[in-house]
Amino acid sequence: MKRTAAALIACLLAVPLTACDAFKAPSSDQLTPMPGNVPTTPQYRTADDVVAALERGGITCDVRRKAGGLDCRTAIDGAEVENQIQVLDPKKSSRNEVGDSIASWRSSGNTVVAAGNWFIRARPTAPPTTP
Repeated sequence: MKRTAAALIACLLAVPLTACDAFKAPSSDQLTPMPGNVPTTPQYRTADDVVAALERGGITCDVRRKAGGLDCRTAIDGAEVENQIQVLDPKKSSRNEVGDSIASWRSSGNTVVAAGNWFIRARPTAPPTTP
């Protein structure tokens, strides 16, 4: 019985050591790369800087939420659109990490605009419901 207990304890102690690799960040070559036709510039420091650039380009974006990224609403050709804006620090995130961040959105039929170190997921807002 003591041998079984000792073997079981040894196995349980070895599990955290073998699981260490599971907590490593994926290497750059394991990520979904940014498509080659996505421009490398401009780069912005914050999502607010992207909103300011949109406004300079004539697209007013009414900020709704700031949490990790930024959500804002705008009207384009009469349709109201909600934009989820993310900006990644190029000193901490590679181009492949930006590509990996948007991969699921691109493959799910969402409209994604990307360049440099930022991307926007644009989606139509739900029509208002009447009580």
